[in-house]
Amino acid sequence: MEQVSTINLFGFLLTLALGFLTILVPRRYAFLPILVAVCYLTIGQQIIFMTANFYAYRILIFFCWFRLMLRREIREIRFNMLDAMILLWLFTSIVTYVLLFHNYAAFINRFGRAFDVIGFYFYFRFTIHNLDDIYRIIKVTAIVILPLAIAMLVESFTGRNIFYAMGGVPEQTFIRGTRFRCQGPFRHPILAGSFGAAQFPLFIALWWGDQKNRALAVLGALSATAIMISAASSGPLISYFISVIALLLWPAHRYMRAVRWGVAGTILALHLFMKAPVWYLFDRLGQFFGSVGWHRSFLISQTINYFEDWWLLGVRVTSHWMPLALEDYPDRADITNQYILEGVNGGLVTMLAFITIIIFAFKFVGRSLKRLESEGQSFYRRMIVWVLGVSLVSHVMSFTSVAYFDQIWISWYMLLAMISTVYDRERNAEQENPASVDL
Repeated sequence: MEQVSTINLFGFLLTLALGFLTILVPRRYAFLPILVAVCYLTIGQQIIFMTANFYAYRILIFFCWFRLMLRREIREIRFNMLDAMILLWLFTSIVTYVLLFHNYAAFINRFGRAFDVIGFYFYFRFTIHNLDDIYRIIKVTAIVILPLAIAMLVESFTGRNIFYAMGGVPEQTFIRGTRFRCQGPFRHPILAGSFGAAQFPLFIALWWGDQKNRALAVLGALSATAIMISAASSGPLISYFISVIALLLWPAHRYMRAVRWGVAGTILALHLFMKAPVWYLFDRLGQFFGSVGWHRSFLISQTINYFEDWWLLGVRVTSHWMPLALEDYPDRADITNQYILEGVNGGLVTMLAFITIIIFAFKFVGRSLKRLESEGQSFYRRMIVWVLGVSLVSHVMSFTSVAYFDQIWISWYMLLAMISTVYDRERNAEQENPASVDL
């Protein structure tokens, strides 16, 4: 099917406005136009150029890097293992995917991913300098997502998505049972709900900063919760509850190694004593939350069963893995798992590279927190690092129930950039001003 540009006048003007705003705002707000784009631009706003899809948010990358060069904000950063693993993941995914499909379209597809990752991740790495910047991002996010939460609540009552006018999302909201599954500007309700679930823990840190920001903490937490609930999806709901549990583990943060081994031991024990493999817990939880968790469990089993097909470079055809194939892609099953999709598209090496990114992100959170404590830094600054880790947990859980395929990726890149920046800042052992930065 030949693709055509679908950007409309409103989308074009909004993209242009956000682009110029990206250039003009002070560095401490360099993230703001991108955040607005994530929340209020759909990927229905796109320009096709030489078969490449330039979504509205992708167009903003040009403005981002023009800003960096114009303002000379490309600074020296201490290249760390998280940076290296992200580049390695990109490299393996490009090589394996092109070898798998060996055509021009495959190269364009992977080039688009590399353009997004390098464009956004390193833009955030250059413009986010310290914990105060991260605290500011969280405060502004609490304000920015409020209209989105209201829009999705309206959608949950009316069954009409106001973002339909921007294309890329349906006008009529999908219904499961008696509930509307709202998606707002995202391509799928699970993605919308996952976005809300991952943002929720961040706002908890605001409560322990300046007291005047406590209203923002409540506002942001309620908005994120409303987004998650409006999606009416079990995956985001599970991620949300896991985030709450992770937040409550703060008193045991010095003993997280024991907690991790305890979780691993529990999973192993369940696997040994359950009649079905432990990943069929997704099926049990799906039944409890009123969704189809069997698909996710069976998909993991089929991935193991067909390991020989995909481990080297990935696999082109997966329609025989599951009872139903995708309507638009009859050769493909619905791979609702980001880890498995990495393997399907790039083999075992790409899957492991993606998992290693997550491992290093968790390590950086733990090491940064330990250094802050050894320096006697304030509680709220330590809490900022902790909630970054909790948000990471939320994304990691969401990856088991959905494969990301729209602007939610940008929130993932921003989170990784914040974690990497905090680790570098603390690794340099430079003392920062412990005072909170006002908005």
